Amino acid sequence: MSDALLSECRVSVSELDRVCSFQTLDSNDYLDLDWAPRLLREIAITVNVPARLVVALDRAMGGEGEVNPAYRDWPESVWEHPVSSLKSTDVREIDMSLRALAQLGPVNERSVDDVVERLPHHEVPERTHIYLRRHFSALCDFYRGAAARQLGIIIWQD
Repeated sequence: MSDALLSECRVSVSELDRVCSFQTLDSNDYLDLDWAPRLLREIAITVNVPARLVVALDRAMGGEGEVNPAYRDWPESVWEHPVSSLKSTDVREIDMSLRALAQLGPVNERSVDDVVERLPHHEVPERTHIYLRRHFSALCDFYRGAAARQLGIIIWQD
């Protein structure tokens, strides 16, 4: 989303709801990471990814600061709060960090297995390392596209 639309969402709960209800943006401007964020973070820590890249990964999947606190009281809003955001300048920084993280090598099955052993079984998708590669690749592509288009993003979990 443009920084202008992000600013509008900061002051208009109804505009934020339109974005979170998939009414404002093109369907290609949304990304669903499913259960991947927690697993990606745990694997990055397990394989000793440099701390600055773990921080960038956290920001990529969690944003910074709540877009509009009033949205918490909006009827039928997203289930989990806060809805957070990143401005276009932040998206460009994260894109560069994700590119560096991708250069460290693919997620290997052993690192995935080490993390998966510690998680409750209901949170573990089948063929986990393939699942994570696909979601990490989608995350990188999403940020690359947003950075190229000079867009900001909002992030929420449902």
